[in-house]
Amino acid sequence: MKRKTFACRSSILVLFLVLMFVDSLPSKAFEFKGFSDVKYRETNLENCPCGFGLGAVDLYLSEQLNDRMDFLAEIAFEFDHGGDGYGLDVERLQVGYAFNDNIKVRVGRFHNILGYWNTAFHHGVQLQTSIYRPQLVAFEDGGGLLPIHIVGIWFDGKYRTPVGKINYGLMVGNGPKIFNTQLQPNAGGDNSSNKSVSANITLHPSQLEGLALGVSGDVLTINDFAPIANTPGPFAGGSLTPTTEIAQTIYGAHVVYFGDKIELLSEYYYITNTDKLTQPNPVYSSHGYFIHAGYRLLKDIMPYVRYEELGVDDNDPFYQAINNPEFLTVDFSQQTSTVSYMGGIRYDLTQNSSLKGEYQTRNIAGMEAVKSYTLQWAFSF
Repeated sequence: MKRKTFACRSSILVLFLVLMFVDSLPSKAFEFKGFSDVKYRETNLENCPCGFGLGAVDLYLSEQLNDRMDFLAEIAFEFDHGGDGYGLDVERLQVGYAFNDNIKVRVGRFHNILGYWNTAFHHGVQLQTSIYRPQLVAFEDGGGLLPIHIVGIWFDGKYRTPVGKINYGLMVGNGPKIFNTQLQPNAGGDNSSNKSVSANITLHPSQLEGLALGVSGDVLTINDFAPIANTPGPFAGGSLTPTTEIAQTIYGAHVVYFGDKIELLSEYYYITNTDKLTQPNPVYSSHGYFIHAGYRLLKDIMPYVRYEELGVDDNDPFYQAINNPEFLTVDFSQQTSTVSYMGGIRYDLTQNSSLKGEYQTRNIAGMEAVKSYTLQWAFSF
């Protein structure tokens, strides 16, 4: 308890210092924004942390250092579900240099360029129409199964053709690890020599403004190490012998359309996991997709629906390593075959504030369907 209290006080101190620092900067030196929300949730699950709940306090800072260089940081103070305080997490931290419109390079910690949702909607929930992200692109600490964050180097750019604009990107970074049944991006240094390589190519056709068609993928190796108590040095908390070593390949495709009244987002992923510790290296496959659609009835009101499906092999050692039933009571995430239906409505009070309501039914293999409704007041400042 003392540790958590100290962590909470430290986070508040860091937040205070960041705000003091930003306030002392010359006018317009930084773009500074913040996001947060308050929710009310009920579900048919037992022992669910329902009722009112505080969302993360997400701080976004960026600066155009000169004509070619820029800096960006996203710092989240996230609620600790195991205690009653907040913890500090640096979600994004990057510096970039633009050679021209066709090529830009960044280094730091980013959101992986898999699909569309992950780079369009970050940790500020006011940005996205819905309350919850699709299960497929849930954050790692919320039970996600994709490498949402990556630490390394990022090349991207755009190229105009007679057909339309093409955006492309390539990321090379540390491969993730599994720790306490969670994927983690090895932000402090890689625990293996394996690197993650992800790519994304998206076409924006000139004949239909608002449409985006793309493909993406990621090739990586994921390790899980047996815990060793009181181990000093860079391998603290783990041994040099992996208990899980998975060669993972992710293939993705996305279709996105934003019109005057319609929004449509759909992503599909096919994932193969090769068990490197078992001979003769068995290969497991899984797939998942979601379809999200919204229609603006009035200027400030948008009802929306979403369908999600995830099919996995329960014998896959990767899903066995990250399967944590506790996530089911927190974010309704479960690394097994699921089918979900969701409907909601969003009302924009102002440009920076919205009220949302969602009802969701999640059918989980071998379990009773999880039914929930959530109300949220999201805002930015």
